[in-house]
Amino acid sequence: MDKNTEKRYYLNRDRQKLIESLQASDYKIIKATEYAALGLECEYDLNTLHQERQSIRDQINQLELEIAELE
Repeated sequence: MDKNTEKRYYLNRDRQKLIESLQASDYKIIKATEYAALGLECEYDLNTLHQERQSIRDQINQLELEIAELE
């Protein structure tokens, strides 16, 4: 396996882990939406949740740029 192929493999692996992490917190967004629709207070700090999820999306985007540069 050449160095670019190996690097792409590890970048894709890291990207997939981040995507799974983002998907794992989807239920919090759904729950917060349900609570808001019912006029209830959410048990999650939505600002913190948003910042955490945006950070993950930013990391995914960065990895995708790095992967594209290797192709």
